[in-house]
This record gives sequence, structure tokens and C-alpha cells, in this order.
Amino acid sequence: GINVNPGGALQIPFSFAPTALRAYHGDIGVLYHSKEEDVRVVWRYKIDGIAESFLANMSAKLTCKARKTVEEQVLVDVSGKDTEFKLDDYYGENEEFEVEVVPGPRVDLATISKFLHIEPSTGVISDGKCAILVRYSPQRTMSMSVDVVIVKKNGGRWRFELLLEATSPEIDGKVFLEANVGDVAHRSLVLPPSMRMSPFSVYFYEPPVVFDVKTGQDEQGSPEIRISFTPREFGREYVAVLLEESQWIHEVHGTYPPYVPPDKSQMKGKVAEELKKVLSPAKSPRKKGTPRGKGTPRKA
Repeated sequence: GINVNPGGALQIPFSFAPTALRAYHGDIGVLYHSKEEDVRVVWRYKIDGIAESFLANMSAKLTCKARKTVEEQVLVDVSGKDTEFKLDDYYGENEEFEVEVVPGPRVDLATISKFLHIEPSTGVISDGKCAILVRYSPQRTMSMSVDVVIVKKNGGRWRFELLLEATSPEIDGKVFLEANVGDVAHRSLVLPPSMRMSPFSVYFYEPPVVFDVKTGQDEQGSPEIRISFTPREFGREYVAVLLEESQWIHEVHGTYPPYVPPDKSQMKGKVAEELKKVLSPAKSPRKKGTPRGKGTPRKA
């Protein structure tokens, strides 16, 4: 027997090696027997074991633009051709199933349920296959994966990986600002009445340093978005994507005013006296005895 001290703990190791893809149920009993007191006490613990098979050759991927929705039917092969469990060994045709979504680490199911919904399409497993309907509605760019688990009614699970990707969304509009180098141009966007009571945040996606955005209120007290543009060099057009976390995405362009050459007829040329001295050629001093306008006489 095993002796357990008062207040101590006993760990009972056990293993689970299923031979078929189904649910298993059993009990573990712990017997206490005291010869001195002739007492026998048994504690029973129920154990449920569910066999699960990972579909290594099954992989699905959904891609769409952020703030759009894609709906697709995915056909899953659960015949067991590529796994350790064969379909015909443990159940007949037309068995009902359910679908579970298992998120990765640091992602909770409540967050995923906001943009991902999966449900059985056919409702039963037929000919070693089942169909599920996947609805994907991302609100921002992302790239992640989740595990989808097919659960048989009488026990047994198949698991495969579902890849999710959301590309850059379509823009709602364009904002143009114009300023000379060193100057600052401002532009304000007033939120519609439907959004004035909703919390929001605004930022540039990978912004150039020439753009800045702040939130504030207009003269009527309505929330607005204030954009500023401060160009620092000529010959370059600046473009950035402004993201409003609630609904909007705008493309912001920063440009320069058109160059207008000066009118020559309105120009009056006058050179300052100091500049004349700099621009006029220096005169070398004339030696004594040298005739004016003639060079130095040669020696005989």
C-alpha cells in the first residue's frame, strides 16, 4: 500500500491511448484499508477521454479587405486517410457534428467572435466529409490563425488550422492640404451627428513627419479632427493614410502652391553700392614712369 501523511497529497498518474476516434468514459478508484480498524473506504473519480486527430494535410485560408465581409464554405475531409484513425472503424454515415473555434495564445474567444463566425453547413458527416460555413468580417488589417475543431455528437474530434488575413481597407475619401516649405496648412474634419457620442481614436498609418493629427471641438462644440501639414523640402508629394478607429479611413495628400514666375515688366534692377564693389574687377596699380595705356617697355 501507499502511506499518505495527514494533510498530505497523493498523485495518481494515468495515461490515455484511444484506439478509435470517439469518447471514452471510466472511473479511477482510491481504496483506503485499515486492518486495525477493519475499515474500507473507496473514493471514485470519473474520467472522460476524448480522442482527437489533427488534420495535418488540411489547411484553409480566408483573405479579404478590412471592413469587408467574405463568406465561404469549407469542405473538410474526415475520412482518416491521412491520420491514425479510420472513419469506417467506429461509426456509420450521417452523423451529426458541431464546430468549435480555438484561438491562439493571448487571444480570447470573445474578441475573435466579433469578426469570425463558423457553423455547420451540412449538419452531418457524409462520405467521410463535412462542410462548414465561415463568415469573416475583419475591421482592421491583421494576419493570424485559429484552430477549427469538428466535434462528433458521440465523441471524437478533428482539428485543423484556419489562416485569416485582412489586407488594407478601401479609403472613404481624400484630403488635400497645400503649403509652402516652412509654412503650416490646417484642415478640419467634423464628425457626423451619428458619431458624436461614440468614443474614437485617430492616427496616421506609418505617417511622414510632415503630418500631424489632433482631436478637438469646433465652435458649436462638435468633435472634429484637425490635420496639419508642414512640408520641409521642395519637389516631393507627401501621402499618408489617416485611420479613424470607429469608421473612417482617409488618404491625406500634401502638396505645394503652383509656382508663378515674377513679371519682368514689374521688375526694377538696382545694384547696391556694396555689391558693385564686389562684382567690379580689381584694378592693378600703375607703376611710375609707365605711359598710360601702354605696357612695360622692353630692355635693350
